[in-house]
Amino acid sequence: MSDIISPAMMVVDPNTLRMPHPIGDGKGQLIQAIRSLPVKGKIFSVEVDVPGVLAAVTYTANDQVGEIFPIPLPTSFEGWLDTVVLFETTLNSLALDLFIFDEAVVNATADNAAVSITDALMRSACIGFVRIVDYAATAVNSIGESKESALAVVCRNNESALYGLLATRGAPTYAAGGINLKFKFIEA
Repeated sequence: MSDIISPAMMVVDPNTLRMPHPIGDGKGQLIQAIRSLPVKGKIFSVEVDVPGVLAAVTYTANDQVGEIFPIPLPTSFEGWLDTVVLFETTLNSLALDLFIFDEAVVNATADNAAVSITDALMRSACIGFVRIVDYAATAVNSIGESKESALAVVCRNNESALYGLLATRGAPTYAAGGINLKFKFIEA
């Protein structure tokens, strides 16, 4: 079997979208697994204002934007992160990566400093990332959206939140409190 997943490998039925998902077996080889995405599960949204964003400060590529923040969920949630929508008041429209953790993390990086997440923290707590690159803009603000995130989510140890960290891929200048995120989840 090829290690490359093509769109032709996806099978769709009325209740489930099934996508091949490569998983490492610990020996450096890829094996194939199937991850199901329910399309009839309960859909709900969570809205978060990103705390700690500095006003009128220019960030540089790979800087952390704001503080690590909780993304509240029902206790022991299992499902998928479907979409992330970012609203910003300053019309930057620049790419951001949102790292998502399944436990509260302590990170040495601060707002407007280069993101430096330890290898141990990435392995133990980071469940993935969402890239926000597509924007629509007005004369004064913009809205960005992740496309087809399909990130599997399981809140461990009766946790009732995930945790997010934003990293910029450009050189934006934001307003304090100028970033809001809306998460759409699908419950399994």
